[in-house]
Amino acid sequence: MFQPFEQPRQQEVFPSSSAPAFHPTPYLLDQSLLLDMTISVASLMQTYQGEMHQFVQLQNQRLVQTLLEQRNQHVESLLNNFQAKVAVLLKAKDDELTIAMMRQQELQEKLKTAEESKAMWESIAKQNEAQILSLRTVLQQIQQPQFSTNSGGAPISISSNSRMEVKKEMKPTKDGNDKIILPCKCCGSRNACQLLLPCRHLCTCKQCTDSLTACPVCSSKIAVNSKVLL
Repeated sequence: MFQPFEQPRQQEVFPSSSAPAFHPTPYLLDQSLLLDMTISVASLMQTYQGEMHQFVQLQNQRLVQTLLEQRNQHVESLLNNFQAKVAVLLKAKDDELTIAMMRQQELQEKLKTAEESKAMWESIAKQNEAQILSLRTVLQQIQQPQFSTNSGGAPISISSNSRMEVKKEMKPTKDGNDKIILPCKCCGSRNACQLLLPCRHLCTCKQCTDSLTACPVCSSKIAVNSKVLL
């Protein structure tokens, strides 16, 4: 069908010679071109597949690295939050422990103070007990007949171990009986009616005793005084 048109072209392209020449047909040219194109496409596809494979691997590596970084950041954030909460709890426990130790120290100090106060009050109680016993002894001695009815100018001894001696004066009362007068060692005008303890000296009146801190006879400190009715 194309022979009349193609023959002049073939003659122009391939001039005539004495030797016979190979004249490719259009079909062979198309096959050769198709083969070259197929090889080129296959090579391009192979190259493209290799590049795509490398790209996918690179993206996978980047994705894995990104995921690892995100996981590490998440874990680090969790650890930081956990450490912050633990630090708050530890601080609260430390504060509670400090408060408990302070309370324990306060209780120990209060206990020590209470023990000292107990010992002091026990000592005071023993002293008061001794003073009461001494006062009872003195009162018993005062209530003895020889103390109230002793006559003459002999001195009156308040107790067996007391060194104070007071001269007895006789003063008549309305009923005709004599009354013993023990003059105050301070003012000398009023009757001595206060028993000083622990020295057990009966030597001062009520008015003078209120302003005294030591016995006028032996200079010992006055712990307590008691009124004696003669």
